[in-house]
Amino acid sequence: MKSIADFKRAMKPGTFWSCTHQYIGAHPSAPKELGTRECLVSNTVSFGFRTVSDSVSFSNWPKKAEFSVEGDTVVITKAGFCTLRYTQENK
Repeated sequence: MKSIADFKRAMKPGTFWSCTHQYIGAHPSAPKELGTRECLVSNTVSFGFRTVSDSVSFSNWPKKAEFSVEGDTVVITKAGFCTLRYTQENK
């Protein structure tokens, strides 16, 4: 994956992604492993993963300035707030 368009094409319902979350704001934290989650929703403005309680956790697509790629991992950095990392799993 090299672009947001590649990320959007890959983030399809039924695909599985390994996810981590790390606060980087006023109170930084160590990365929190969120486990492997299934994409349930992918539309023009957002994507959503199945949660432990079987609901949907939505995220908006990143802006160009928030998006980067490290190997096969997509990194979304919300300035002053958090970093999200997504790696597609082969399931």
